[in-house]
Amino acid sequence: MFYRVHLNDEAPAIGSGRRTVYVESIGPKYVRLRCPYTFATARLARGVWDKELRPIEYRPNMPALAAAANRRLADCGREMTGTLEAMLKFGHDGKL
Repeated sequence: MFYRVHLNDEAPAIGSGRRTVYVESIGPKYVRLRCPYTFATARLARGVWDKELRPIEYRPNMPALAAAANRRLADCGREMTGTLEAMLKFGHDGKL
């Protein structure tokens, strides 16, 4: 699922400020995040996710998100992987 959060320094790999993140998994101790634009990953403590960040569920425009992801991959000389395709296709369902 995609969420909008305001990060300070909780996930330096993703950056700070208002971000759209893809949640790969929510476990009892940690939440795994991925930035859909840079593909950077981060792991946050579940308490930080629940209490400090107050995430808001977000339904992005998937074709626009896929186009932005493809442009950034092309700039790096990379191609879309199956995991990214699944993230963009099933992102709102939370299933990979």
